[in-house]
Amino acid sequence: MVRLLVVLRRLCNMNLDEGLNKVTEIASKLENPDLTIEEGLKLYEEGVIIAKDCLKQIEGVKGKINVIRKELDAYREEALD
Repeated sequence: MVRLLVVLRRLCNMNLDEGLNKVTEIASKLENPDLTIEEGLKLYEEGVIIAKDCLKQIEGVKGKINVIRKELDAYREEALD
């Protein structure tokens, strides 16, 4: 539980690029054959939490893009009238 809180605190300061880089870093660490099961589980849990946050950020970006696209379409229609 304490580890989860540490990860969540770090997420508050992590932008999308940092999150994606961290997930990539964790994935590389998970490929280490000398990693213990406990260490692997902790890394996996951290990676999943960060990946979920990245997906939420991506959805937010998609939403903003859709709003901008609709505004542009409305402007084009107005300009053609």
